[in-house]
Amino acid sequence: MQAKSKTQVKVAIVTPYLTGHGGMETVLVDVMNAYHSDQKINLTVYFSQGIGNEDFLNVLEDHSQILNRLNAGEQTFAKKMLNVVKTVFFLATSNADEIICMGTRLNRLAALVKTIFRKNYTVVSWIHFSLVGGDVVSVDAIKAADYHLAISNGIKRQLIDMGVAPRRISVVYNPIDVNVPVVADVAENNPVTFLYIGRIQWEQQKNLQELFNALRRLHGNWQLIVVGSGEDEQMKLFIKQFHLEHHVKLLGWQSNPWIKVEAVSCSVLSSKFEGLPMGLIESLTRGIPCVASDCPTGPADLIKPMENGFLYKMGDVSQLAELLQKFVDKKVSFNHAEIKEKMNWLNSNRYYQNFTNQLLQIETDSKKV
Repeated sequence: MQAKSKTQVKVAIVTPYLTGHGGMETVLVDVMNAYHSDQKINLTVYFSQGIGNEDFLNVLEDHSQILNRLNAGEQTFAKKMLNVVKTVFFLATSNADEIICMGTRLNRLAALVKTIFRKNYTVVSWIHFSLVGGDVVSVDAIKAADYHLAISNGIKRQLIDMGVAPRRISVVYNPIDVNVPVVADVAENNPVTFLYIGRIQWEQQKNLQELFNALRRLHGNWQLIVVGSGEDEQMKLFIKQFHLEHHVKLLGWQSNPWIKVEAVSCSVLSSKFEGLPMGLIESLTRGIPCVASDCPTGPADLIKPMENGFLYKMGDVSQLAELLQKFVDKKVSFNHAEIKEKMNWLNSNRYYQNFTNQLLQIETDSKKV
């Protein structure tokens, strides 16, 4: 791949509203830190609708990369509209070569500004969630982007199904630090330990009701560790109703959950849809087998049945319970070192080499059009 002749490609990432606690934030900070002094890519970020909790920005190596630092506060309609106006002004005056949009509506806005103000930037879509299965996604908003960075093969297939040309899609996955220790085995006499890391959502994307309906069918010595925050009222009511208090440990949101988690038998995910779930990735890189729903995009890219865990049919509570019971009964075993070793395909060095190549290629291709 040949880079273009200019000194640097200027890239501005534009984000939707971020809570400050999700996987998108983790990836964004990793990418920003990786490019803070890069010679080929000049990367900056614009927070178009603010941030719920800015603590995740404290680990940035170069705060000058932030073009707009907003504390969201109360997201009133007037405030949202003002932020849209400010984002339009930013796009209209930006000298970036590429505008990377992390939200589908931002694709459309960036493309509209590009047309009205005759800008030369290339609109690149970088979506971190499934395009099918969640909120209704406008196909027109997706296709407003010139190019697409897909974080899983599932999302690439969704884009192709929407009519996006394969040559305009690059699968980049997410950057992962694979240089982490293998999590210890659970001691023989201790309960088999399941782990959930993510937002607390009972019926929405994370679909924790499905997991808990499976857990209440289990018998034997087991526990679930829950790391995350969100709407937990229904979960707590369920725990109390089915007398699971001695089985479930709620740790809340943790900036570094692996300090709190000492030994795990299996990580679990019961989502209705995903992008590329960071909780599963972080578990697998630590040698932990995973059980996850075979939901649109994500888990199937990561889990190879019998090698590093199991996939179950989304909505099949009985199948999920059967798989978890096998761990409780110790009828399955996995080589933790092998699970970790097979995650090297996601290591950060390969990711950034590929990510850089894709951004340079997009810049080259866009000038040929």
